[in-house]
This record gives sequence, structure tokens and C-alpha cells, in this order.
Amino acid sequence: MKKATKRIGLMGVVLSGLVLSGCQTMPQAQVEREAETLQETHAHSVTVLSDQLDFYLSQRSRDVFLEQMLDALESEKGSEWQGRDPRTYAKWIIRVQPQEWRTVEVKHPSAEAVNIQHDLQFVDIPYHSNANLNIRSEPGLKGDILGVLQKGEVFHAMARVTDTPWLLVEQRGMIKGYVHSDYAQSNVISRDILSTQPNSLVSSLLPSKALIEAASTLPEKDVDGVFTCRYLDYQLRNDNDDTSGTLKACRKQHKVWYIDTPTVPDDPSRT
Repeated sequence: MKKATKRIGLMGVVLSGLVLSGCQTMPQAQVEREAETLQETHAHSVTVLSDQLDFYLSQRSRDVFLEQMLDALESEKGSEWQGRDPRTYAKWIIRVQPQEWRTVEVKHPSAEAVNIQHDLQFVDIPYHSNANLNIRSEPGLKGDILGVLQKGEVFHAMARVTDTPWLLVEQRGMIKGYVHSDYAQSNVISRDILSTQPNSLVSSLLPSKALIEAASTLPEKDVDGVFTCRYLDYQLRNDNDDTSGTLKACRKQHKVWYIDTPTVPDDPSRT
């Protein structure tokens, strides 16, 4: 069986100035072209896997397969998940490798009073406030109050402070401070891997217009953080055909993972 190998996203351990250095050294037209190319590459990877599932599985079994993928990725130990489609009689196997922690250093526009020197795990998920919520300079009640999120206000959870209930808040391309997660709720509870976009901060996707504009008017700070990735192998087969692939998935939060580095056949119906 012939496999085409493609690599997307991060493979290095530390990437300094990943987000903003590109904006400052490349013309805007080039930034937009490269961002579009990278987005198309990710979209192609999603399409390949989606086409494979369409070829072998009915809709219900496809949903089961994608849910098993998330269960496998969230599992503490590598194991094996299996299934069989009662309509198409196709079988599948899913295996995961141990988790890998990756470290990233980026520069990001930030309010001057915010202390970024904490152990951060990158999230990249929109949240909303369940109450009028103080934004603080530090992850704790001793931090100075820098502003207030109104009840129902949406913000971007850029990262979570490790082993604490505190989130690092970003709005309109700028880091605003920290809020307590007990008084905020994620807008995304669970999402299959085909529907989740890469984390724009820690992947190769280039920054948004809002981030570029913020960078031109605000001081930048070094933000160090980690995120989790793991490799996942899968196999699909029926009486006449079989296919297999390997992808690298990276985590945003519980049951929200995205495809980062796929290794799959170009044609889902051929081996």
C-alpha cells in the first residue's frame, strides 16, 4: 500500500517570536498568501480523512469512529479501540501513542500591567462570562483589577494557568489579564477532530488582522507555554479494500483536538 506523507504545523520544540516576527518582516500580501496556503493544506488533510470515512462507514458509524478518536486521544495510556459498521460491515482499529508536551515561546501584544511569567497551557477557545467578572494582573485574588468582563461578554481563552482555575484572557488581539474559570464557560464543549481548526498561536498559521493591528500600537511580551500532541494510527477495512493512516493531533481542551500532521493515502478508495 502506497502512502503519501505530509507534515503540517509544529515539529520543533521551541519557536521564538512565532506569531509576530513573521508579520513584521513580510509584506501583508505575502502574509495573506502564506496563511491561505497553510489553511488550504489543513483543509486538504481534513478532506482526505473525511473522504476515507465516507467511503467505508455509514453516518452513524462515522460518528462513533470520530467519538472513539477523541476517547483515544484523551486516554492516559495508549490502547486500542475497535468497531464494526453494521451496515457496511467495515471494521476499524484506532491506536494512540503516548502524549508529547511541546513548548512554544511567542511574542504577543499585552496590557503593560499583566504578568505573563506563569506556567501556561495554550487553549485557543472562545469563552463567555457568566457574571460581571474582574480581569486581574495576576492569576489570583491578589492581582490588581485591570478591567471587568460584563455578564455574557465573549473573550478568547488564550491559555490556562497550570493546576489553577485561572484563564489568560485575550480580546481583539491583546492580552487583557486573568479571569477565574469558575465564572466563565467555554463556548465549545466537544467537537470532532474534523471540525476543529489549528491553534493559530502555536501552529504555523499566521496572525489575524486584529493581531497585526494590535501589535503596531501595543507593547509585546514573551509568552511561554506548552500544549499536548500525540500520534494516532487508524485502519479501515472491508472485504474488498483497506486503508490506514497516521495523524498528529494536538489538544486545545478536553475533547477538542485538531489535526496537525497527517500521514494518509491520497485516495481513500485505493491501497
